[in-house]
Order: sequence, then structure tokens, then C-alpha cells
Amino acid sequence: MVGFGEAHIVKYLNKMFETKGIHAFAWRIPQLRYRLQVADIVVDSPLPEFFMVIEVKSCNTPHYFNIDTRKRSKAFNSTQLEIMCNFADKTGRLPYYVIAYRPMRKVTHGKATFYTVDAYELLELYKAGRKRISLHDECYEGIIFPAE
Repeated sequence: MVGFGEAHIVKYLNKMFETKGIHAFAWRIPQLRYRLQVADIVVDSPLPEFFMVIEVKSCNTPHYFNIDTRKRSKAFNSTQLEIMCNFADKTGRLPYYVIAYRPMRKVTHGKATFYTVDAYELLELYKAGRKRISLHDECYEGIIFPAE
């Protein structure tokens, strides 16, 4: 089921914004075959702490997340992480990765545990040669952003 994590996060964020009276709106960037997608979710807000761009990744390993080092764009010769951080620099948005840990579906019935990590921190770890990060030690558990 493509996009389940993104749809869940957009719904969660918009409900949180409405409940807390935060002037912000989250929306998904559609995936198109021949267009570069910089991230999965964009949050528009006049408040700088909620002006965000979010990439959602899935993993099925309970303790770590492999940093994706594949080149996504031949034109930019960059990884998706580098493209997203560059987009964030140019637009002034805060970049985040939300990692959806989905263990075996029979055990959890498709339920996911979400972890959030700052994309700039992830990029620094990638540039330092790290191949993966610990979900429990280097990420916030839940869909949590420092501005909350």
C-alpha cells in the first residue's frame, strides 16, 4: 500500500494543528514518474518552526535504519537526502525524516511505530561515513518535532 505512512502523517499533523490552534497546513506531494520529488510532505505555515518538509521512509528492522545512499537524480548526482536538504536550505524549511518501523504484518496487523530525525543531522552522519542509525538512540520516538 503505497503512501499509507504519508497519508497517516498528513492526517495526524493537520489534526494536531487544528486541535492546538496552530496556523499551519500539511499536504502530500504527489509522486509522478518523470518528475523529481524532493520529499513526501510539505507543511506551510507563517510560523517558522512549522515551515517544514518531511520525507517518510519505511523499515522492517527493529533497531536501526539504513541511510539511503543511492543516487536518486542523475541530473543532480545527489541522494534524496541531499536534494531534500538543499531544497530546505533554499526555501527556509526545516527538513525531517519520519521513519515508519513496520515489523511482520501478521504480528502487528500493519501498525507502524514512527520515529523522527532531523534531516540535517542525518546528512552529517551520512557525510561522516555512517551507513545506518539507531532508531532508539538517535531518533525521537513518535511523530515529534522540536517545535511541539
